[in-house]
Amino acid sequence: MKLPTLQEIDDIRQKGMRPQVVGCFVHNKKVLLMYMEKYNLWQFPQGGIDNKEDAITAVKREMAEELGDVFVKKQDGDITCIGVDTLVFPEHKQGSRELVTDAGEEVFMVGKTYFFMILPTTTEEIAIKDTEFDEYIWLPYDQAKRLAENIYQTGKRRMTCNILDRLRDLEMI
Repeated sequence: MKLPTLQEIDDIRQKGMRPQVVGCFVHNKKVLLMYMEKYNLWQFPQGGIDNKEDAITAVKREMAEELGDVFVKKQDGDITCIGVDTLVFPEHKQGSRELVTDAGEEVFMVGKTYFFMILPTTTEEIAIKDTEFDEYIWLPYDQAKRLAENIYQTGKRRMTCNILDRLRDLEMI
């Protein structure tokens, strides 16, 4: 799947969706999932695409912020986008964060659009102290899917299961 252009990313913002990148790190047919105790949630590391920032720059920046520079520098191979998904927030959560277009216009945020990026890596070693998370785990498809099926947030559960299926179909895990 081709990467979104800067204009396509800004078009997403103009529709009230915050563009996000999701890091799908893979190594030896396993995928990385991170745990955040505060939310009792296993998930892929992720973060927002800044204004006038392309998806590759965003995923490198966000993953370094989320997982630490040392681990992210061991990413090896092409970063590719393997999927896009959208999550519209419940009404009471819409407008809860600031969203601005590249032209500086404020937009009412209704949800997020996620770009799922594969990042092959040369190691499974992560210094958890360098991350924003409490734990990490590398899992093959079957185990990752079982864990994902227990995510209590229905939208994140759906997206995580779908991208795990995609990674399996691409023979990455």
